[in-house]
Amino acid sequence: MNQPTRGEFEDIKKRVEKLEQQTEPIKITRIEIEQPRDMLQDISRKQDEHERLLIAHSKGISTLQTEMQGARADITSIRATQSDHGELLKSLKATQDEHSSLLKQILAKLP
Repeated sequence: MNQPTRGEFEDIKKRVEKLEQQTEPIKITRIEIEQPRDMLQDISRKQDEHERLLIAHSKGISTLQTEMQGARADITSIRATQSDHGELLKSLKATQDEHSSLLKQILAKLP
């Protein structure tokens, strides 16, 4: 058998490497592209849903703001009433102290 020379061996090696690097082209038999119209309809549908949800949230927030205004008014009213009650209690305490002093004087004069 004839042994290939170094040069022939290198040529065969290069050819094998080249064949290994080559691939068969892939044949594309069908490409499906979504129609832009369908995409626009999907986007429009989602936008409508987001708009509906945003309106619902806005109404909820508006209701909460109105209720908070009422709650703040109630709190202000309660604070004013508490302040009035505090003044009334101070006045009652002073009157009670005066009555207590008068009762002591009356009791001291009794036989």
